[in-house]
Order: sequence, then structure tokens, then C-alpha cells
Amino acid sequence: MIAMAVLDMQVGASADDVYSSEGVGFSSTSTVVAIGHFSAAVLRINSGYRFTGISGLSGATINVSYISLFGDSGNPSSGTPLTKIFADDAAAPAQIASRADYNSRTPTTAGIDWDATIPANDTYTNSPSTNSVIQELADSYDPTVIQILHKDDGSASTANYIRASSYDMVSTEAPKLHIESTAPAGTTPKLTLMHAG
Repeated sequence: MIAMAVLDMQVGASADDVYSSEGVGFSSTSTVVAIGHFSAAVLRINSGYRFTGISGLSGATINVSYISLFGDSGNPSSGTPLTKIFADDAAAPAQIASRADYNSRTPTTAGIDWDATIPANDTYTNSPSTNSVIQELADSYDPTVIQILHKDDGSASTANYIRASSYDMVSTEAPKLHIESTAPAGTTPKLTLMHAG
């Protein structure tokens, strides 16, 4: 029997989603996460989303995966941002505590472009497939935490950015991660796991 697993994860704590900016510093308590280029004052901005309670991915084949961001109409996205999705290259990365800490993290070699399409207002929008990013983690570790590093990737220096709700805006609108995987041969089938945090 083929062992299939589905993980539906959501950021579950204030400090598990952050933004880090060249212009205005760092926050783990902002009501939004943001990626792109805002203005001459704010400059480029990156974000991170940390998902705990991961299990069953070691050696698995990643079939479907993506992150989902909730576009808030009070803080809408703008323009045609160029962004890229990586993961923190570790089995259980700690929360990011500062801008310097964000910049010190080693991203996965694999990265996925999320360009031009911005989250729709007042609903979740899925990213392009992140299979190569999650596969790199599954091939390297038995991950218990996945921390997505969502970075600006050369957005034009005007108002071109993704902005979405964080845990501190509305906890049920925090970033999400969806993964469907096939376990290695001989592995006992796993039930679907639903987990926030």
C-alpha cells in the first residue's frame, strides 16, 4: 500500500511570522507580512512564516505543496512584485528574532518565483508550487519545523509588493502551508494531519 500524507499547517504564534526591511527594520508583531519594494524610505522587504508540528516528510516524495496568504482589503498588495520563496535550510529552525537573524539564515538552494500575481483581497491566494523547496528539506532532514523565507527578488523601486494578514491581524488569517506527500516504500500509511502552529 502506498503511504500518503497531507499536512495542512498554519502559523500559530505571533513570533512565527515576521517581516524584515532594509528601511524600517524588523517586526514579529506587525499585523501584516510583506514582500517587495514599497518606497524610497522603506526599500526592500522580506518576510518569514514558521510552521511547527511537521512530521513524516523524511525521505518522502513531495507531490503537491504551496503557501497561502490572506489578502486584507485594509492593507492591499500593489503593483507587480517579484518575489521568491525559499525555506530555512534546517530541520527545526528557531523563530527569527531580528533583521540580523533573518539575514543570517541559510536558504534552501531551491527557490520558487512568485511574481506579478498578488493576493486577492479578503481571501487566501495560493503560491506557485513549492515542491522543489519542500523536497530539498525532505531529502536532507526529518523536519519538525518548516520556516519559509519569502524574499524580494528585484521588484521595481516603486509600489510593488505583496502584503497579507499576519497572525497578529487575525490568527485565522495567518499564512498557511499545504503539503501532500508519498512516504518511502514500506512506510505505514499516515492519516491526514490538520495543525495550526
